[in-house]
Amino acid sequence: VCSSDLQRAWREGGKAVVWGALAGAMQMLAGGPEVILLTWVTLFVLACGDWVHAAGPRGKIVLRFLGMGMLVALICAVQLLPFLELLANSQRHTGFGSSAWSMPAWGWANFLVPLFRTSPTSPGLFMQQGQYWTSSYYAGIGTVLLVAVAVRRVCDWRVRVLAGLLCLGLVLALGDNGLLYRGLRLCFPGLGFARFPVKFVVLVLAVAPLLAAFGFAALAAKPQPVGRFEFGVALVMLLLTGMLLWVASRLPAAEGVWRATWRNGLARAGFLALALLFTIACLTSSGPRRLLFGCVLLLVFWLDFVTHVPTQNPGAQRSVYSPGWASAQLKFNPQPGLGQSRAMVAPLALEWLNTHSIPSLSLEENYLLNRLAFLADCNLLEAVPQVHGFFSLTPNEANNATGLAYAQTNRNFPALLDFMGVSQITAPGKDFDWIPRPSAMPLVTAGQRPVFADDRAAFQALGQTNLDFRRIAVLPLEARASLTVTQQTSAHVLDAKFANQSISIQTEAPAASLVVISQSHYPAWKAYVDGRPVTIWRANYAFQALEVPAGNHQVKLVYKDKTLLAGAVLSGLGLLACAALWWRNSRAQAA
Repeated sequence: VCSSDLQRAWREGGKAVVWGALAGAMQMLAGGPEVILLTWVTLFVLACGDWVHAAGPRGKIVLRFLGMGMLVALICAVQLLPFLELLANSQRHTGFGSSAWSMPAWGWANFLVPLFRTSPTSPGLFMQQGQYWTSSYYAGIGTVLLVAVAVRRVCDWRVRVLAGLLCLGLVLALGDNGLLYRGLRLCFPGLGFARFPVKFVVLVLAVAPLLAAFGFAALAAKPQPVGRFEFGVALVMLLLTGMLLWVASRLPAAEGVWRATWRNGLARAGFLALALLFTIACLTSSGPRRLLFGCVLLLVFWLDFVTHVPTQNPGAQRSVYSPGWASAQLKFNPQPGLGQSRAMVAPLALEWLNTHSIPSLSLEENYLLNRLAFLADCNLLEAVPQVHGFFSLTPNEANNATGLAYAQTNRNFPALLDFMGVSQITAPGKDFDWIPRPSAMPLVTAGQRPVFADDRAAFQALGQTNLDFRRIAVLPLEARASLTVTQQTSAHVLDAKFANQSISIQTEAPAASLVVISQSHYPAWKAYVDGRPVTIWRANYAFQALEVPAGNHQVKLVYKDKTLLAGAVLSGLGLLACAALWWRNSRAQAA
């Protein structure tokens, strides 16, 4: 739908540009970065094709395409600018991505037999070996047939372009298995920001239905809808399905997997036969019968989709998401909370939880155990901060610091855990039991002696066991000239209150002192002492520190995202530009 609206926009102009910009903005606001990139690559290729084959002035196509792209960027600026700032400060870089979680070398076979070389998980999902981003990318066996028809029967540049994009997506999804992905990463290092090459299959699933529509239209335009080619392709697909089932029968598999695989393959073969049969019936009929056969054909496609894998999206009862359930069961003492302390899943426990589940338990029971272990982001339902979570983007230094705590499963980092305020940790040898850590520091402390070091030395300090972050704070070298604090002081934090986007701290100090906050350093945080702005320094490699003068003072940290405000202004201008363009074209049509 997005591609169609934008293609109309650069072809027709006028109000179509507004509709295209709004459609493109909705897709950009809702989609992931990889999907957005693939969408605009496709649009660019289609626009180039229209420019080459244009019968009229080609300059208008260029201007409309560029103008529409600018409108989309303006409308989405409120989201794009903060995202780009976070990306610039995040752990992702050109070497971040790898070929991990690529489509396996045999992955194309799953377009014919969805369960080929998959393994069941305890909730009943069948996952490919070595790829866990998606449980299925099956496009429908009838869709595969119609794609082949479109490539063979339709003499249209758009079909050739879409077929090329489909092949490109199929090869890139293989990652390093397909060689092309590795070469592109060398030529375009920016691809390293993205993870999991299997995501390129999104391009395949977006293009395949369009090609299938071209194929169906080509059959409808023929006097004899289905001929030798169509029957030949169907026969080849059936033979390939049979060959895949034979290969699957020769491979070692868990009990029940082979049975599920051959039933799955036979069902796809049956749906292919039904799709071909009702396509012929639909295109050779007329009137009500054609409508009836068309509806049956759609039903065949739908049944093929909903039955191609068992329990693709299993659900759980609402009760398992009740807030506070795990905390009530665990009865923490002390209770981790916002601004107070954190919980931490021990490295060995996290490793086991990420790779195991208990098959005898139901989906709900397994999830409740995950809640007791605070796996991934289950801690959010408890309002309990924890060290490790599931985030796609995190500030780079904070990611390195928290990752250090999990760098070795058999080594502890007590000084780091104390500084991060870890008051509860998974008990040794346990996965769902917790023990307290009495040595945990408050999240806001004061009076440390500054020690100046570069990033490398500061990071190494986090792993040392003989450091006491109650006494010292490691600051960047450039802070030396700006701070008056040179020694440890007897400063105290009288009160610290954490709220959304702000922290209020009351301090008492006999002399100029440091205040250290165990919170990720990020440019959007601003600090004020008695209303006067002060600099927030990056402390202990990834956290925050500031200087307060002698006496009692009120310290305020506020999250002020200037890029969000700038983006909101630009988004407003983009919407105003769309309204003005609509009004101008309405007046032109009325005249």
